Amino acid sequence: ELDNPIWLAESDLGLEAIAQGGEYTQKVLVAGAEGYARLLDGADPNLQVELTTPTDETIRAIDWHPRGKTALLVGDNGLMLRYVAEDHSVTTVTGSAQLNGVDVAAVAWNAPGSVAYVGGDNGWIWAYYEGQDGQGVFELITEEAGSDITDIACQEEARLCVVTTETDGIAIIDSNTNHSMYWIDGQERRWFGVSCAEPVFNRCAAIGEGRAIGSVGLDIQHPEQSTLFTQLI
Repeated sequence: ELDNPIWLAESDLGLEAIAQGGEYTQKVLVAGAEGYARLLDGADPNLQVELTTPTDETIRAIDWHPRGKTALLVGDNGLMLRYVAEDHSVTTVTGSAQLNGVDVAAVAWNAPGSVAYVGGDNGWIWAYYEGQDGQGVFELITEEAGSDITDIACQEEARLCVVTTETDGIAIIDSNTNHSMYWIDGQERRWFGVSCAEPVFNRCAAIGEGRAIGSVGLDIQHPEQSTLFTQLI
């Protein structure tokens, strides 16, 4: 239990997303309904910067670039924004109209920060990177619509990412082979989210319905042989 919780407001802000990052010191981004976004200092959360965003849409997910200078924020109706730490600006990602108004619920940079994966309603997943002219390039990597994407997380040292869905189970994305996707298991339940914060043992942890914790064992050399072990707590 926190002895001194931090209150951002006296009313419900509809917060949906939180992510930590930063180039030299830890910074925390929070965001939610009606384009709300705020930056907190990781060492002293009372140091805050309210961010101005060019949207009234709900922001659903955030991920910092591995270098810590920028972060991507995604949300409803194809929303995709970029936060720049240098001047605290938040702008629409150029080319994000290619998301075609899909409600986006997940975003994650791969380990080297060369590609970000963006996922949303009906199973759509794009690989995003910035082209030579500064225009955002979005490559659709799912062949057909499926169940909603609920979360994406990338392993910190390998070029592998894990995707959780409503009813299609769990998949692995391999950045080494032009974003190949491998479905490994878990179709029997809804998965709410996934974290790959423990890089040493090449494992990610997924949270599922019915008190399920899924341990995703990543096979770095043969991603299609990655495994899912589910335990009920």
